[in-house]
Amino acid sequence: MTGLDDSSVVKGGCTKVLEAAAEEEQQTVSEILSRLPFSQQYVSQSLQRLENDGLVKSRESSEDRRNRIYRVTEEGWDFLDVVNGIYAEA
Repeated sequence: MTGLDDSSVVKGGCTKVLEAAAEEEQQTVSEILSRLPFSQQYVSQSLQRLENDGLVKSRESSEDRRNRIYRVTEEGWDFLDVVNGIYAEA
């Protein structure tokens, strides 16, 4: 995983998107978007950053090739554990 200091997730504020993606095993952008007060463009860009950082993985939907299915990776779960630990201590 990238260091917390240089991660675009921390700098870009994508943690809420990652948390929303973690609520189900796998979700489409629309499903993640329904959990957040952000625009579709922001969520899509955030998911791309998260994927670039290795915190989520995506694949083409077998039901609709226009959709991508996202899931949180092991590194993503580790990142959420660290973030939640920091907030628990505060």
